[in-house]
Amino acid sequence: MTNIENKSKAQLTRELSEVLAEGREKYGENLVVVNSGTEACPNWIAVHQTPKGSGGIKTLDMFDPSWYKNPAK
Repeated sequence: MTNIENKSKAQLTRELSEVLAEGREKYGENLVVVNSGTEACPNWIAVHQTPKGSGGIKTLDMFDPSWYKNPAK
């Protein structure tokens, strides 16, 4: 890994894009990109992130007729 100061913005962007592409290939949309190196010498890796639930909160379906049963107050 070379020092970040020796890389152009295009090189850094390309490296991050490659890590994102590899991560999406392996994990789909359930990933986080993490720097396992230092700020001066980064080593970006994609790590699987378990999808979280809704915590019991339901998404309202405005096309569900039962949604309109209660009049507005």
